Amino acid sequence: MPKSKPEDEKTKAAAKEQPAPSGKRDFDPWDTFASMANAGISLPLLFTPHMVGLGNELVRIVTGQSQIQPRKDDHRFIDANWQMNPIYRASMQTYLAWCGSLNDLVSDSTLDEHSKKKARAAIKYLSKSLSPSHSTSNKRAMHQAFETRGASLMHGLRMMTEDVLKHSGIPGKVINDTYRVGENIATTKGSVVYRSELLELIQYKPLKRKTFGIPLLMVPSPINRYYLCDLTPDNSLASYLLRQGQQVYIVSWRNPKREQKHWGLDAYIDALVECSKVTSKIADSPKINLFGFSAGGIFAALAANIMGPKRSCPKVNSATFAVTNFDTHAESQVGVLINDGIIEASKTVANLRGAMNGQEMARMFAWMRPNGLLWNAWVSNYFLNEELPSVDIMHWNNDITRIPSGLHCDFLELYRNNPLLEKDQLTVCGSKIDLGKVKCDSYLLAGATDHITPWEGCYQSSMVLGGNKEFVLVNRGHSRSIISPPGIEGARYYTHQENTDSPEDWLSEASQRNGSWWPHWAKWLNSRSGELTAAPKALGSDQYPPLMDAPGSYLLE
Repeated sequence: MPKSKPEDEKTKAAAKEQPAPSGKRDFDPWDTFASMANAGISLPLLFTPHMVGLGNELVRIVTGQSQIQPRKDDHRFIDANWQMNPIYRASMQTYLAWCGSLNDLVSDSTLDEHSKKKARAAIKYLSKSLSPSHSTSNKRAMHQAFETRGASLMHGLRMMTEDVLKHSGIPGKVINDTYRVGENIATTKGSVVYRSELLELIQYKPLKRKTFGIPLLMVPSPINRYYLCDLTPDNSLASYLLRQGQQVYIVSWRNPKREQKHWGLDAYIDALVECSKVTSKIADSPKINLFGFSAGGIFAALAANIMGPKRSCPKVNSATFAVTNFDTHAESQVGVLINDGIIEASKTVANLRGAMNGQEMARMFAWMRPNGLLWNAWVSNYFLNEELPSVDIMHWNNDITRIPSGLHCDFLELYRNNPLLEKDQLTVCGSKIDLGKVKCDSYLLAGATDHITPWEGCYQSSMVLGGNKEFVLVNRGHSRSIISPPGIEGARYYTHQENTDSPEDWLSEASQRNGSWWPHWAKWLNSRSGELTAAPKALGSDQYPPLMDAPGSYLLE
């Protein structure tokens, strides 16, 4: 639908009078609709072109002349009935025209850019909730209802009731018994060689006769289980690295309870620094390589920043940050949902409970990707009586954990104050943080369809790091960016020899490579892992003997 730009002087003057965003998170998305409604009363020329355009498009839809089509990556309308059946096609086109008109209205409004981001987020969630593909108007759902004489809807109603009562209203959140930790998932051989109150350190058994001298310490997010990097054997990044000759260690964070509510950012980073010392001593190496993913990447960067000779720490030889964004004010689904009121309310609830319930975290992340994590399951479970595919990453995604109130509140303050981009704005474990002092070589991975840490923010914020940086973009989402074994269908990634001023310029000049990014990273990592030497004959050391077999005890809590 063509846009109509308001050109009247009154509208331009009103736009100039709009205050610049303060940078504070004090804005509620729904306030935007009220602001736009007020603007519609005082500035009718702002709304009129869009209403006329929408009306004309609706006429074309009714007469069968509309050319509106869904985007190629919009799988909600992939069924042929949305094109062949005139009633379904009209409902789809009406929905798409309405969504487009709302977004055009926001773009042309006199709101500041900060408020426009909030409005687009609110429109996104509202529009996706009202999609015709998510209701009984879905052709397959209606056919199923007629075939079963309504039994499919009754079964769906029972499932919906159970999900509301037991699973925070999130469809399909039951862990499938197909996978059992330690039996057919998280099965790479290894031992727990160190345990503290917050974590267990797992050392994996080498698979080569010779291994690189500098060990790799993998740091997962404290919000999820560590075995995203050790799913089924075919999808295990840890196993792949062992086959490349790497010495691999991984942190398994404890699932906190109310009595651990005092655990904050300092406690986690202090535990990670101590873990790096243990890794260095067991491997008999004065250097280590770090790999942090998601929030674990922030932990790895903070630890690398404060580690040094005065703390008797090993030197960080290289660091890999996967789907990690240091800019908490970057445009993302998390950022647009958080404001000062939500922060204070969430901190109050967290302090009362002691630990944030994992179901609440799961619900928040599900709403960041409503089509993929909510509405597809809604149709499949409640209307079609289909079970979600039992894949290992879905099992991991549903194996939810808690987060202590101390860390939860510290994370909220990171989102409020955005201190990681400027030096000395954050103090951790008694040290001022300056990510520019992380001078080691860095490998930075981002996902092109990541809704939690959008790749543009990952790219821009990574530039704050010191040292040489290699940025790689994968054609997948947040967690699935990590899982990319060689031979995976449809995998591709983008690389560029030089870093540019903007992510858009970087992508326009980047080279596309087909296949998995794992071999590309392994080559980069191997060149920064020292010389090949005889693999250790036993796990642990005299000072740190094996405590139990992997996956350890904390994973099973």
